[in-house]
Amino acid sequence: MSIETCSRTLEQRVEDEKQSPLVKNNVLWTNFEETYAYELATLYPEYRRASFVNNKKIAEKLNEYIHHGELVRNGRAVQKKLYRLRRLKEAEDDDINVMHHLSFTDYSEKS
Repeated sequence: MSIETCSRTLEQRVEDEKQSPLVKNNVLWTNFEETYAYELATLYPEYRRASFVNNKKIAEKLNEYIHHGELVRNGRAVQKKLYRLRRLKEAEDDDINVMHHLSFTDYSEKS
């Protein structure tokens, strides 16, 4: 990984990821597909193995339902996408918690 890649923000890397499949001739993830995969992983126990997500089963469902049986997604692609989605959601949650804390902080008191 180059220094330039490490110095990019999470949002910039997500944008880079959206651009790179065009070069590789891959199918981009739609917002609907991302949401659907995330909901399958978090809301439906049949897409889990114990405490782990069954990425292969989610990929099969995405290929069947969204890509009309064409083999577009595999377990590894789903795993990477879900990892990135979880990281984005955690960052959003952290931002919300910081804003919540700041809204209840009284700055009128002087030390």
